[in-house]
Amino acid sequence: MKFNTAFKTTLTLSCVLLLGACSPDDKNSTQQANINQISDMQADKLVLFSKSKKDYNIFYQIESLTTGIDWVDTYLLKLRLPLQQRSIDLSNEEIRQKIAENYQEAFNRDFAEAKEFFESTKDYSPMSHSSDISLVYNIKAKNKNIITIEDLSSIYTGGAHGTENLHYYNFDLKSKNKINLTTLFKNTEQVKKELYSILKEQYKKDKSLTFFSSNYKNFRLPEDFYFTNKGIAFVYQPYEIGPYSQGSKSLVLDWNQAKPLFKKGISKEYFGY
Repeated sequence: MKFNTAFKTTLTLSCVLLLGACSPDDKNSTQQANINQISDMQADKLVLFSKSKKDYNIFYQIESLTTGIDWVDTYLLKLRLPLQQRSIDLSNEEIRQKIAENYQEAFNRDFAEAKEFFESTKDYSPMSHSSDISLVYNIKAKNKNIITIEDLSSIYTGGAHGTENLHYYNFDLKSKNKINLTTLFKNTEQVKKELYSILKEQYKKDKSLTFFSSNYKNFRLPEDFYFTNKGIAFVYQPYEIGPYSQGSKSLVLDWNQAKPLFKKGISKEYFGY
């Protein structure tokens, strides 16, 4: 069974103090936006499917969130469905049932394959055959205008290591739309150039990593990003700008760098500066 996502982790919510904007008279100061990363919010873990067969190295943990914002909850639930099922008009309860059915079928297939494999060989281990899958959401940031959801997921099917990814979904709480790169920026190519400069500067001190910043044509502007008090963090998956051992990495465009790149009114509308 193949999944595009991946990083198994416990659901945690980080806490960063809410900071105001810097004085406009201090030219050397860094702008700070009205983004609140919080640990106390109405967001309960919702387990959609949880099952294991330890003797056969099969572990499934599929979760969503209950944020108290109905349309966000529905969006997150539908992401747990395959693409061809997301357009079907279903209630949240029906979506949960469909998700449970889908993963029960997948679990049954994995169990049948594992049983056949283990019965055919006496020399087996988790490295030779496993089905370890975890899909977990986390609230990354929120203010009165925006909520950001982090999607942490992982799959391990044997071998030296599993695959892992982090994805982020930013929502405009007023318009009920997803916030993407073209929502924010006048020219995304300029954003890419700024991030590439940040990457090259970071890797100047470590010549072993210059391979990851040696070709601008191969460098991409990721769709995954989230907001912090320091700026916008753009997230790269393992291998994209660093070795697998470093996991997912982010490049932060601080608010002073980001503001000139925003479309008119964006910084005030979303971030309060």
